[in-house]
Amino acid sequence: MKGWAGAMTRLARTIGVHGFCGGLAVLAAVPAYWILGWLGVGMLGTLIAFVGFRLELEEDGPVIGANTQYSELYTELFRRRQTMTSAERAEKWAETRALRRVANALKWVGLVLLAIGGYGFCFYQIPQ
Repeated sequence: MKGWAGAMTRLARTIGVHGFCGGLAVLAAVPAYWILGWLGVGMLGTLIAFVGFRLELEEDGPVIGANTQYSELYTELFRRRQTMTSAERAEKWAETRALRRVANALKWVGLVLLAIGGYGFCFYQIPQ
């Protein structure tokens, strides 16, 4: 990878997934604080945590709920998983492991921002 995407990938490898996600969250939290105060930081934390939990839920495929649109897709994914070779399974496992690391980082960063935003809102913004 060259250019901006390559630089971001190298940076993510250097400081780790948690540090990279945390740095990006701080960059997003500053404008949220300027616009909405501590409530904005909490809302941003909620959004980031929601994305992390959603990634974790959908790591093996779409979540099937009341919508039956995905039932054929889920059946096809299950069949495809049964016919995979061991190399393909190892590749899928590595991909899932990387996705779990990112989802875990997003959940923690989001929950920390939510806690900071809630604390700031309760103790600094409400008394004013």
